[in-house]
Amino acid sequence: MVLYLFLALGAALCVLAFFRFVTFLSKKRNPLTAADYIGYVERYIRGADRSHEWDDFMTIPLADERLDAVRRQLCELGGGGPPFSEKTMGELRKILAALRSMQGEGEGNV
Repeated sequence: MVLYLFLALGAALCVLAFFRFVTFLSKKRNPLTAADYIGYVERYIRGADRSHEWDDFMTIPLADERLDAVRRQLCELGGGGPPFSEKTMGELRKILAALRSMQGEGEGNV
């Protein structure tokens, strides 16, 4: 019985380590900058992109913690992506202003 518990714990730790490694790799492979994020958000405000593109945009973690915090904030807006309500559009505009100030601070690559 104890052996099965240790095996289950070991398997759970291996799965956790695997997902941490995959997240690490995806962050390293994501070359988005604040300017890239500004472009995405501007397109969503204009309604130029579709929901599946929003989902792709939202699910890629970023190495730059400030940009990843913006990504998580965008995820919290919810609604499944475009089209957005007027309230959500207002929030997107605020986030866009914050991104522009990040870019003005000399934001580098992610």
